[in-house]
Amino acid sequence: MLKEVDIKSIKPQWLTIKSKFKSGKYDLDEIDYLTSDLLAQLAALTNKGVTTIGKIDIDKYKFRVWNIVENAGLLPEYKSPDNEDDEMEITDEWEKIEDDDMYSIDEEEFYKQLTKK
Repeated sequence: MLKEVDIKSIKPQWLTIKSKFKSGKYDLDEIDYLTSDLLAQLAALTNKGVTTIGKIDIDKYKFRVWNIVENAGLLPEYKSPDNEDDEMEITDEWEKIEDDDMYSIDEEEFYKQLTKK
């Protein structure tokens, strides 16, 4: 069953976060606290089956808050499992695969399967 929550419960918090972030005059700890609190409330509402706040999808609020978390620099820098600063080199080894039949497709059989559906 789809549930809806009154917008008065979330919108003021969202507007506070948004205005502080857009002004550029914010303390990281304060933004961290406000966004964490709002995300926790949104998660609790989601667990209760709430899908909309006012007439706005709850996922839209989650996305908006998460966007501020990312853009404010609240996420720690990603470190590789080896804690190496070197970038991993991605190599293309497609030509090294010896079993070409593993990827062959019988086109006639393929089109027969498509037309059965």
